[in-house]
Amino acid sequence: MARQIVTGTPVVDHFSAFENDGYTKRSGLLPGDFAVTVYRDSAVVAATVTITEVGTSGEYKVAFTPSVDGFYSVQALIQFNHEIWEGEYEVGPDSIADDVVPVLDQLELDMVIVKALLHENAMLDSQTYVSGQMTSARLRVFDDAVNVPATPGGSETTGLLAEFSLESTYTAGRFNNKFTLKRVLP
Repeated sequence: MARQIVTGTPVVDHFSAFENDGYTKRSGLLPGDFAVTVYRDSAVVAATVTITEVGTSGEYKVAFTPSVDGFYSVQALIQFNHEIWEGEYEVGPDSIADDVVPVLDQLELDMVIVKALLHENAMLDSQTYVSGQMTSARLRVFDDAVNVPATPGGSETTGLLAEFSLESTYTAGRFNNKFTLKRVLP
């Protein structure tokens, strides 16, 4: 199902890139490692699309801004394994805005952060441990409990409101009160 987007509004989406085993995420890919094609109403169009890795997670953020109404399909060929990620967007005037997941204003963003801290409709995964102590993780917050992935590590984006990276440090094996929570998406 295509996401509905208001013309001229930036589109941000994301996907995972996997090693040839289909399970292990592939990090370190650069924009040149992808061949991107954008279609509008089934015709290839010129569009500036950026792909950047979110940290070193093997998760990649796709961003572009459609300036003309139409049905868009963005395809990113991952060159090393020949897999294709595709995002579909129905772009039109403000009249479709009621169906669009709104760009978060500051109050909405504050509420997402509160939900993240309370772990409401959230999933903590991609944890890294050193000597049995968690040093990093990913926290994703979703709009509804039904959209929270059933298993950790997935790249599900349905209902994704925000993604945070967590980092903590330890001194002499003890937590040293340094814990950071950084918003990655949106």
